[in-house]
Amino acid sequence: MLPHISPLIPVASVSRTPFKLNTPYLHTSRHASDARSSVQDASLKRSQSSSTNPTSSPSSRTKGQSPLTLATLRSLLNPPDTTLPPELHLAPQSPGQSKISYYYHLGRSYAIFYKNGVSNTWSNHKAARAILHRRSHGPSSSSSSSSSSSSSSTPSSSTLTRADRLLLRRSAYDIRRIPFFALLFLLTGEWLPLLVPFMPRVVPLTCRIPAQEDGMRKRQAEWRASALQELERSAPGGERGGRDWTEVLGSVLLVSSASAPTSSAGEQGQQRVQRGGMIAKRAEILPMCRVLGLYSPKFDWAVKLLPGFLGRGFLTGRLRRHVEFLSVDDSELLEAARRAGGLEQVVAALSKEERVRACEDRGLDVFQQPEEVIRDMLVRYLGGRRAKI
Repeated sequence: MLPHISPLIPVASVSRTPFKLNTPYLHTSRHASDARSSVQDASLKRSQSSSTNPTSSPSSRTKGQSPLTLATLRSLLNPPDTTLPPELHLAPQSPGQSKISYYYHLGRSYAIFYKNGVSNTWSNHKAARAILHRRSHGPSSSSSSSSSSSSSSTPSSSTLTRADRLLLRRSAYDIRRIPFFALLFLLTGEWLPLLVPFMPRVVPLTCRIPAQEDGMRKRQAEWRASALQELERSAPGGERGGRDWTEVLGSVLLVSSASAPTSSAGEQGQQRVQRGGMIAKRAEILPMCRVLGLYSPKFDWAVKLLPGFLGRGFLTGRLRRHVEFLSVDDSELLEAARRAGGLEQVVAALSKEERVRACEDRGLDVFQQPEEVIRDMLVRYLGGRRAKI
């Protein structure tokens, strides 16, 4: 007579326990059974491959398991469209329309444009606050329960993507300009576009009309050309002499990520300023800021009025913060390229306007450049950065 053995799990409970697959796309029992068999086959293949290759680690096997698709790349790399200026619809003057009526409707179109721009700025501010709250407090219970069923290619809610970082950066830029811009709009109303060319930097990014952006890019191209000549004269035949701007910027980014915050001095004109891990000659700080669009020659008089250490300290701080932003942004783009399969895929995932702004942030000339040239410039820049990292 066999002894009675009590099972640890009743047989009836095993037969009644449904199979649960952690995916949002399977709902029926037929799909669950198919998925169960596929998962079992996949696990069998993984066990067989691990037994045949005992030296492979789990990290090396999971490194290429979640390639980023084009839709995922676009959502991770491109910030919301509300961070850019809205469309400006200007109706042409119809035959027989009086000038008074035409200019009235023209001013009304500008007023609607600025109203939508300010509204987008406020929406971006609220979205930025939500991102910061989510990052500081972590995901909620509902989001944490649903994150287990999400794809491994999507980052967690506590991780900032490139889209989140650009949203935070542009929202902070715009919200600082809203008070003065709102005052100008209340005082001038529809006549504000006539004042914008004289003070383009006080206008939030979401409220820049196309003519204003074209004018700013034209002036930036002129300042960039003169700044590159000044940068070349600052070290003729030296370490900066005869080098392309992307090589100069790449060397600064490389030094900024590898240096410690110390300072040293040498001969006059050859002294180096190192703040927060960034090294550059003092004579190169001003032209670098001009190339990157961080400083306008219109304020040369203000810099000359300040003592030397105050002016250099202000410009060095701006350059250091921008270099830190570029270092993080380049790393995110290169990581996305590694997971997507190439730099061309990442550049193609960026929207047309984001490609232009990415080149502008890196001091590349985009004024009246075709789309193919802008795309190639960004690919070459990222390729050079990947070779140096």
